[in-house]
Amino acid sequence: MMTGYGDMKLGLMCLNCGRIAPTLDIYWSFVFDYKNNEPIIVCPECLHINCIERITYMVAEVSR
Repeated sequence: MMTGYGDMKLGLMCLNCGRIAPTLDIYWSFVFDYKNNEPIIVCPECLHINCIERITYMVAEVSR
């Protein structure tokens, strides 16, 4: 049963497998692309390349 709302957080979501993690999660792999001079983000769960979306999500407070 939810008793209230939680904190809003910024994060990353893989559009391939649905993994959601905080932006500062060290397991997201940033690889440098020398052709376009921009980083490539690799999902640690499914290893899909550049299918990452920046999102805002809420952590719900649940009481039991």
